[in-house]
Amino acid sequence: MMNWLELLFILLGCAAAVTTETLFRMHQGPFNQIAILTLPLAMVINYGVFHVMRNGKSLIEGIVLWSVITAVMRVASTFLILRESPGAPQWVAFCLVLLASFVSKFWR
Repeated sequence: MMNWLELLFILLGCAAAVTTETLFRMHQGPFNQIAILTLPLAMVINYGVFHVMRNGKSLIEGIVLWSVITAVMRVASTFLILRESPGAPQWVAFCLVLLASFVSKFWR
């Protein structure tokens, strides 16, 4: 069982991952213009992955937790920051990913 501090590190790592993806989506220039920003974000992402993998009962549980948190953050980023509206096929795919995550976690 993880404590609130471990969960905070995981959430920070997920937020850094989604921030990096959003930055890549928004940036119109070459990668070398934003490369220096990606290094600290990559370190935060890896630290979050370290905590999620260390605290799960298995590797799969860690992957499921990371996937669900980043998926929710990606939806928020898509609507609130990028102002994009996904089509029906993207919503179906998103729902299937979440469903697969929950089935793998709760199926006994």
